[in-house]
Amino acid sequence: MGIFSAKKLDDATLVSGCVSNDRRCQEALYRKYFKTLFYMGLRYTSDEDLVQEITHDAFIKVFKSIDKYQFTGSFEGWLRKIMFHCVVDHFRSKKSPRFIELDDVRQILDESAVGHWDTEELLSHISALPDTHKTVFNMFALEGYSHQEIAQKINVSEGTSKWYLNQARTLLKEK
Repeated sequence: MGIFSAKKLDDATLVSGCVSNDRRCQEALYRKYFKTLFYMGLRYTSDEDLVQEITHDAFIKVFKSIDKYQFTGSFEGWLRKIMFHCVVDHFRSKKSPRFIELDDVRQILDESAVGHWDTEELLSHISALPDTHKTVFNMFALEGYSHQEIAQKINVSEGTSKWYLNQARTLLKEK
């Protein structure tokens, strides 16, 4: 098949190859999305070694569950969701200090709504949100995406992205 280039293969081809345990497709997928997931992880902790470990764990989960991907919505969004869960799982299991900046979330929520939460509580409340609400909230509040970018990535309208963010805010304030 020649030399694989992640940029030349579309996600559907890579996913199909990964489902078949094609190591070249797995490597191409890894190379294509590693930086995306790695930089996402850096939003939760500044420890690059830890982020690299969590990113590797996320890819292991991706490869173990890639046959469950349904080709609905954004594949990158599906990967980001797995990465987020790996970050949360890591912090829960290690009970290590949290490095997430609450100031990012305070810009989105009222100070009074999150001021009494430590980072573990915040991550727990965020992870308890319904999937789409959580994805939009994380992309907007923690990853810095605009509503236009979110809409494109998860295949919804910009207004729908704003609605999901507003609903996520409301649900978090009720906690």
